[in-house]
Amino acid sequence: MSKSISSYMVIFNLYDSTRDRKEYYAVDTTSIHKIRPLESITRVPNTLPCIVGITNYRGKVIPVINMKTLLEFPNTEIRDSRLLIAEIKGKLLGLLVDGIEQVSEISLEDMDVTSSILDNSPYLRGVVKQDDKLVLVIDIERLISSAIGVKDDDAEQREC
Repeated sequence: MSKSISSYMVIFNLYDSTRDRKEYYAVDTTSIHKIRPLESITRVPNTLPCIVGITNYRGKVIPVINMKTLLEFPNTEIRDSRLLIAEIKGKLLGLLVDGIEQVSEISLEDMDVTSSILDNSPYLRGVVKQDDKLVLVIDIERLISSAIGVKDDDAEQREC
């Protein structure tokens, strides 16, 4: 019997006010340093639309990115707000989300990677059914790198 390959993921939600429901996403825990409640954010003028400001994390000033803006939600207001402190390509940043569902071990065998929607979204790794929810698994490094101007060879350049 072969051993299943799995990965620990942080499952978070973003509330879609136009459809009055939560959408669920997951990112690999290897990129996440900490989950914390939202504290103060200082707005910085003339930044990319996805960067809502900066915050202090353990004495370091880090940018805070609104995940709703990155994922093209129609309304980007954040509700109950949590901050995922992530390290992407050696840089710390905060990922602003509405809420944290759980940290869960997800079997890669359970991830649907054949969906045609994945063809148009280079930062999506797959879709997992978790209880009665569909959870989109994000390649957070690829999404953030393309959004804030650090381009990978095979990643589409975006501006958030």
